[in-house]
Amino acid sequence: MLALVLAPLSAQGAPVASDDVVVQRVAGATATAVGVLFPRGFDDDPEGQSGLAAALASIRLEQARRACGPLQASGALVGGDFAVVFGVLGPDAPELGARFVAAAVGGGGLDDDAIALSIARAALAADDGEHLYPGDVLMTRARQRLGAGSPAARPAAGRAKECMALTAAELRRELAADAPAKIAALGAVDAAWIEALRGAQAARGCPARPPAALLGPSAVAAATVDESARTDAPYVAAAFLAPDASVRPAFALGLEVARARAFQRWRLRGQELFARAPFVRWSWLRADPVAMICRRGEDCVRLLPGQRPEASADDEVHAVRAEVQQLLASLVSEPPSEAELT
Repeated sequence: MLALVLAPLSAQGAPVASDDVVVQRVAGATATAVGVLFPRGFDDDPEGQSGLAAALASIRLEQARRACGPLQASGALVGGDFAVVFGVLGPDAPELGARFVAAAVGGGGLDDDAIALSIARAALAADDGEHLYPGDVLMTRARQRLGAGSPAARPAAGRAKECMALTAAELRRELAADAPAKIAALGAVDAAWIEALRGAQAARGCPARPPAALLGPSAVAAATVDESARTDAPYVAAAFLAPDASVRPAFALGLEVARARAFQRWRLRGQELFARAPFVRWSWLRADPVAMICRRGEDCVRLLPGQRPEASADDEVHAVRAEVQQLLASLVSEPPSEAELT
């Protein structure tokens, strides 16, 4: 799956590549994005240390930011088996790009307070995934049920308590041992960029890894219900295991059909994307082990004095669940049309 992370770099023409550096020029670009890929993600976190990969990525990003000063944009992306640290720079700054890479790869440079702050950022993101965003909470519950007994049963972004238990000494050891798999630049790049990045830090190639294997669900039709004081409407989701790699292309196409039908049948109610609960949630790029179809209900209505409710919260849950079931039924009973496949 790691090999897929860099696939967008070949969007325009053939990239200039070696074993450890990929450079893709984009005509008309006025900036350059530099990224460092590490072959380690949430699925590689040891037992009791979920969130380790996210904490390492947060530290690497902070090191790179401090080394380079203000950037046009920067961030870190962590998946099941990868982490990417990236920054966006001006087109005439290959030396700055090399400095970004060297700092992101370096194993030191931050004091204990800065490392603690990076740990806290990773823990906050994990806590948001476990308890705050409805889509993430639903996905966490689905992973716990469908992936019981496997590493995929963990929350999608790790566990906040385990992340907060990490120490600066532990993270420094991990940083020193974790070498990058690939360095890439995309945008306004030329020979100077290639030379600068190749001289920044040696990376090691990493073979693609198969998606994480999950155990089969013990009860397909079982349902769980969680109450939350943070939402004004119910969210109902149906989740199921993604198939093995041999049929993933067909599965990915099928989910695109599901996404199109959902947008034909439903309208967005305003908060789904903020809640990380799109109609269809699954990524081939991330090799997500679980796919989810989700629907948000209508907002609760604030009643005036003496006004009687037209329907209860339970009625709304029932109505939204029926919408999800009808969409699923259509996917089973109605084969994709030529137009949908096209």
